[in-house]
Amino acid sequence: MAVLSKIRQHSAIMIGVIALALFSFIIQDLFTKGNFGKSSKDVGSINGKDIAFEDFRLKVSNVEKSGQGITATEASRRVWDQEVTIALLSAEFDKLGLRVGEKHILEILKADQNIGKNPMFLNAAGMFDVVKFKEFFKSNPEQAQYLKDREKDAELNAKFQIYNTLIKGGIYTTESEGKFNYELGANKVSFDYVAGLFSTIKDSEVKVTDADVLDYMKASPKNSSQKKLVI
Repeated sequence: MAVLSKIRQHSAIMIGVIALALFSFIIQDLFTKGNFGKSSKDVGSINGKDIAFEDFRLKVSNVEKSGQGITATEASRRVWDQEVTIALLSAEFDKLGLRVGEKHILEILKADQNIGKNPMFLNAAGMFDVVKFKEFFKSNPEQAQYLKDREKDAELNAKFQIYNTLIKGGIYTTESEGKFNYELGANKVSFDYVAGLFSTIKDSEVKVTDADVLDYMKASPKNSSQKKLVI
């Protein structure tokens, strides 16, 4: 319940992530020049964490090779927005103390077609075999970095799934609220009215008796507690 309470307090984080990601235009000149700042080892910093040029370049290259026909500038902006999103979400995950286990990470890896449907990791029945999967990387230590990178991505993905579930559970609307909002937008009325200014009414036409004043004071004690009645 404590985690759910925190989620409710930060229910706007998803909107905030998208909004803050738009600030990537700050480094637009860096991208449009086409050299990604070769004189620097980093392309930028997010929440105090430096983004290494080489890591950034590799990710941009992978996006360009994805076959979507996007330009280098668009690929750079896409990767940067992704880095901003990951940094902001990771900070929220740490605040909430989200943790995922090996089983959850394996489920995410299995969903990857390159892993879950890879013949090397399937048993005789065509199902993903965890033992074969682990044995392969144990027998091929040179592939350890690949597995490490995939597990890192899978862990982040798993945390996001948990976070998204908590967000959905922490934001709810009662039936009464839904009905009120519906009626607020659906119910229509037509009426005529005439506005009259107080200045158009003569003071001589309005008579206020002592009884009227006393009744007002009794009905509104807070408004008249500091006033004295003079008769």
